[in-house]
Amino acid sequence: MKVDYHVHALGHLEFAHTAAHLERVLTAAREAGVQEIGLADHDEYAKHFCLSVVQEVAACFPDLQVRQGVEVDYQPEREEEIRTILDHHPWDFIIGSVHTVDGWPFDHPDYREGYDRWDADELYKAYYRGIAQAADTGLFDIIGHLDLIKVFGCRPRADRLALARPALEAIRDLGLCVEVNTNGWYKPVGEVYPEEQLLQESQKLGIPVTTSSDAHSPDQVGRDLDRARIFLHKAGYKTVTTFQHRQSWQVPMGDL
Repeated sequence: MKVDYHVHALGHLEFAHTAAHLERVLTAAREAGVQEIGLADHDEYAKHFCLSVVQEVAACFPDLQVRQGVEVDYQPEREEEIRTILDHHPWDFIIGSVHTVDGWPFDHPDYREGYDRWDADELYKAYYRGIAQAADTGLFDIIGHLDLIKVFGCRPRADRLALARPALEAIRDLGLCVEVNTNGWYKPVGEVYPEEQLLQESQKLGIPVTTSSDAHSPDQVGRDLDRARIFLHKAGYKTVTTFQHRQSWQVPMGDL
C-alpha cells in the first residue's frame, strides 16, 4: 500500500482550502498511485483551515482514503496552546515536529547563520531532547522528520545514533510512529529523513513507520514514495502505519 501521511494543502499559505485546489491535491495523489493521503497543514495556519471543504472534496474521491491531520511545531512552552488546537477537530492523526532549538528556527534558510553559534554535538543533544520531550507529552501520533537538524549538513563529532537514542527510546515507549520523509532528498543535506542508521535502529526497537512526501504543492504529492519503500524494505520493515480517529493500523507495503 502506498501512503503519503504528510501533505500541506495550504503550503506556506501560497494556497487555500478551496475545492478547486484540494481537487488538484487529491488528483495528484491519485496519479502518483497513493491510496491513502494524510493532509496535515502547519498548526500556525489553523485559522485558515476549512476542514468542512476538505471533507466535501474527499467525498468526490471514493478510491482515495483521505485522512485529516495537523503538523504541530512542538515547543515545551506551547503545550497548553497545542492542546487547544488538538481539541478543535476530531483529527485522524497528529504529527509532532521540532523546528526550533532555544527559540532559533534552525531549518529556516534565513537563520542558517545560527549554526555558527553552536557546538554541533551540543546542538544535536538539544534537538533530540526536544524530540524526546515531544514524544513524552503523549500529544502526538507521528514524529516528523526525525533528524531534521541535519537539514543544512551540520554533523556532530559524536556518534549520531548515540545522540538520538534517548529520543528513539521515548518514541518507542510512548508507542509513536516515525515517518520516512522524502523531502530531505530535496534539501541541502540531500538525504532522506531519517538516515539509514536511525531507521535501522528504529526497526530494531520496534518503532512503526509511515511514509510521507512533506509536499507543499500538488506537484510534490507522492514524490519518491517508491524510493522510500525500497529504503524501508532494506531496513527490515514490511508494513507502514495508517491512521483513523487517532487509532493506528499496520498495513503491508506490498511488493516493490
